[in-house]
Amino acid sequence: MSARSTTGAGRGWAGRAGGVAAALALVAAAACGAGAAAPARTDTPEPAVAPPLAVAPAGTVVSRPGEPEGLALDARTGILAVGVRNPDGVALVDAGTGAERARIPLQGAPRHLELAGPGGPVLAPAEGGDRLYQLSLPEGK
Repeated sequence: MSARSTTGAGRGWAGRAGGVAAALALVAAAACGAGAAAPARTDTPEPAVAPPLAVAPAGTVVSRPGEPEGLALDARTGILAVGVRNPDGVALVDAGTGAERARIPLQGAPRHLELAGPGGPVLAPAEGGDRLYQLSLPEGK
């Protein structure tokens, strides 16, 4: 078995390895986008449409204006924060009675709500508005 030459571009395994390494470096640089910003996504997934009810739901159903997106319940204050869109905002609802205590308009729909701790505040990231709102409980300021 004879040894292959390790000198010269494109000759032998070492030359090919160098060429492969250079090609991989070009592919990696192209994959990084060379610093170009990725375009904003417009294909945000939406919740599925529920089928019609076959039986009456348990408990009390309370209708609210807008389309509910996210919920956060604070047991300390008894407030249910409901993120809504169309119009975009957060409704603060008394969890015991279902009565709306306040509605806070936001610049963008809050899809996911979270309590920062017992007693609030409610954290509401607004999609499309590039903002994070902190709403105190129970009044929502």
